[in-house]
Amino acid sequence: MDEALLKDKRNGQTPIPTNLKDYLSEEQMMSLNNLSHFGWEIFFIRRPAFKNPVVVLLNSDGHSIGILGDDGKIQVDPDIVIRS
Repeated sequence: MDEALLKDKRNGQTPIPTNLKDYLSEEQMMSLNNLSHFGWEIFFIRRPAFKNPVVVLLNSDGHSIGILGDDGKIQVDPDIVIRS
């Protein structure tokens, strides 16, 4: 079996779901719209079972990572582990 498939925990889910409104609050949607003007975009959304989704953003510089909180505020460079 392909080693990449063994490491992938999404079980066939895409990193960014097509139905964002099902995962983002109104505050997050408004904030994402504003942040996109500064080069931020959704990198992926973690969807852990029985927990709230975690929206992870990446800046266009490719080095800044942030978490978009439920209140629409971004926490830049949090302690988040990104698999390669």
